[in-house]
Amino acid sequence: MPTAIGRYQVRSVLGSGAFATVYLATDPVLDTDVAVKVLDEVHAGDPDLRRRFIDEARTMRQVAGDRLVTIHDIGEAEGQPYLVMSAHRSGTLRNRLADVDGPLADGQILRMIDEIAACLRSLHAHGVVHRDVSPSNLLIDGDSTTRSPDELLGDGERLVLGDFGIARSADRTNVTIGGGTVGYMAPEQGRPTIDVDHRADVFAATQVVDDAVRLASPQTAQRLAAAIERGHAIAPGDRHDSIDEWHDDLSGSLTATQRTSAVPRRRLGLLLVAIALLATVVAVLIPRSADAPGDAPGDTIPAPQIIGPDELLLGDPAEYTHENRAGSTYRWTLPDGETSEQLRVQVTADDLDGFTIELTEDDGRATRSNTLTVTVRSR
Repeated sequence: MPTAIGRYQVRSVLGSGAFATVYLATDPVLDTDVAVKVLDEVHAGDPDLRRRFIDEARTMRQVAGDRLVTIHDIGEAEGQPYLVMSAHRSGTLRNRLADVDGPLADGQILRMIDEIAACLRSLHAHGVVHRDVSPSNLLIDGDSTTRSPDELLGDGERLVLGDFGIARSADRTNVTIGGGTVGYMAPEQGRPTIDVDHRADVFAATQVVDDAVRLASPQTAQRLAAAIERGHAIAPGDRHDSIDEWHDDLSGSLTATQRTSAVPRRRLGLLLVAIALLATVVAVLIPRSADAPGDAPGDTIPAPQIIGPDELLLGDPAEYTHENRAGSTYRWTLPDGETSEQLRVQVTADDLDGFTIELTEDDGRATRSNTLTVTVRSR
């Protein structure tokens, strides 16, 4: 590893590819961290690669925006050209996908869709096609010390798109320069005679989302299946026509079903409350003899208490437990309809409409239920 590249003092390696290496360095003049991308020595003598390297710098200057890596300088040191760019030290989306302790909540998937769309919307507005969208080229900008292990992005972080080595203006994308990341390249990128437009980026972005969905629940995968299938269409004309249309389809598929499925849960919660009130009225109005079996002391025991938060942020998990009375059995009814007899259960706030959780106690003589309605707020 070099100690310096031009005036820039090298500190560490941020990453490397087939043709270049990116270093974290310090600019002693401006007293700031930068990323320096250097064309590898073995390729520095190739005229075509040198030209492409310079083209990358020009493209980055053309599409400058706060969702795209910014270029500050270009130079040459010992025969090797280099680019000086904004530094993003929190890693890449690929790192996060590999490290996240899933399953990923729907709120995290939705946020990632928003972030990718913001990056590509900024790029496509300049008439440029990236042609190499992948988790490795989506960098983490910002710093979040409060990010939990099951989150892709913390509160103070966002995605920034980098590596414009094969990006091209939309009016000249049918050139024969190859490239891209295997697994994320649209089918037409392997056919140089076919025009490659922004729908190639739609294909790649869909694959990035599909990577994350593999870490989510089966229900999430099912909700997004149709939108992902469209984004993965072999023919460009069968895909989403723009990144905005792509965003609306995926985010809508993820949230619309949640809102629809939340309605029965709310109605169930209201129905349970109504039944409980009716039972109370009946107990008060209908007299019973003093020696009736139902007059056992157990009938005066209140409903079981649910212990846990009644307000959450979207995407946050929460644990719920209860007081454990000797001789009683307990059953949770969770928002997705599943039941559990564990002392503690976990629920993730994946719906802005909130959810209801129910706890039923059976002491052998009577059954008592309690419900907790949880409010979910956006971040």
